[in-house]
Amino acid sequence: MTNAQVHSNTLLAAVTATGAGNWFYGPDRSSFSVTIDTSGITSGGTLKMEGLDSGNRTVLLEQITLNTAGAATIRKHYPGFLQAIRANLSARTDGTYSVYVDAPLAPAGTR
Repeated sequence: MTNAQVHSNTLLAAVTATGAGNWFYGPDRSSFSVTIDTSGITSGGTLKMEGLDSGNRTVLLEQITLNTAGAATIRKHYPGFLQAIRANLSARTDGTYSVYVDAPLAPAGTR
């Protein structure tokens, strides 16, 4: 997400239990980059990136199996409008998980 103003947020902060983080709302969250940082993994877990569409329905954007410690960045574009995104650690056997998001700010006059 270069050459654009971005809004950054932490979706999950060093979690060691399953569950969904808070929704990250914005004018349109259909394009974003997510950095996943993990440590202490031997077996791993499953991370779901979820979106909230204009009809307030939760949609699965990406499901990632994590089985090694380290950091990775993914970029996503959803073909429809998303009012919010969140990270959901849906399965976990070990390790610590953090998820950070960068999403473009709305163009001037649309916020």
